[in-house]
Amino acid sequence: MTHASELSLQFEECERERVAYKTELRELKARESRIMGDYAELEDENIMLQKQLMQLKQAQVILQWREIV
Repeated sequence: MTHASELSLQFEECERERVAYKTELRELKARESRIMGDYAELEDENIMLQKQLMQLKQAQVILQWREIV
């Protein structure tokens, strides 16, 4: 095998790896985007639940105060 053919084979292998890495990177970026969307959705839900909890605690305090009075 000549030096040129060895280089050609190495180049082809590098090109296949480059394409595979590019595909993997695209898939990882899509996955990251989905995860970030899920995270934002969970953050919004968490804030809503914290507000509901605060309202329930306030209502509980009011009810306890009325029982005392």
